Order: sequence, then C-alpha cells, then structure tokens
Amino acid sequence: NGSLYLTGTFKNTVNLNPAGEPLNATSAGGDDFFLCKFGAGQLGTKDFERNLGITLYPNPSDGNFTIEGNGIENGQITIYNSLGSILKRYTIGEQVTNVLSAGVYFVEVSANGKREVKKLIIK
Repeated sequence: NGSLYLTGTFKNTVNLNPAGEPLNATSAGGDDFFLCKFGAGQLGTKDFERNLGITLYPNPSDGNFTIEGNGIENGQITIYNSLGSILKRYTIGEQVTNVLSAGVYFVEVSANGKREVKKLIIK
C-alpha cells in the first residue's frame, strides 16, 4: 500500500521526533519497542529538497571529523545518540573537543532554514 514501517527498541524515555516538537515515549520497564507507520502521503520529495549537501568525513571516525558544505557558516550542529537524545549543540565555527565515545550518532546541520542529518560512526 506504499506505507513505510519503522521499528526499534528503547529503554527509559526516547524522543521519537528529535527534529521537531518532542514526541516522547516512556518505557514501562525493561526493553520496549516502537512501531511507526508513515503513509505514502507523509514522505515526499519536498523533504529531500531541503538538504544542505553537506559532507561529513572521515566516517567511520576516531572521534575527529570534518563537516563541509556551502552556506552553512552561520548554522548549528546538533549531535544525537542512537536513541534520538540530544547530546550536544554547537555553532558552526565554534571550537569542538572530542566528546563522543565509540558508537553510532546522528549529526544534524541546520542553516538558512534548511537541515540535513548524517549518520556518524565513532570507532
């Protein structure tokens, strides 16, 4: 029927919508799961036209990585863990120290009304 299903597991509380108004799910104890259904009309090319064309490298990384893109000079970087929780926010150009341990992260770059998210692996 053209729908997209997304599933996952979590403990404690997880924000299922880290890029917008928070949509928090709280665990009843132990491991819980979520199931999201996106109808065919909810995902479209309009979402993809808003990206910034950023490059994040090296990936995987030892903790030091570079983000490049045109028009992002006055933007913001937000780093999320694999559960969607915000770990850190930076202004582009700000000196950043390595604060990430080994794992999978999502790096969101927002600038000039556009945003893009890249997956980052720290070894």
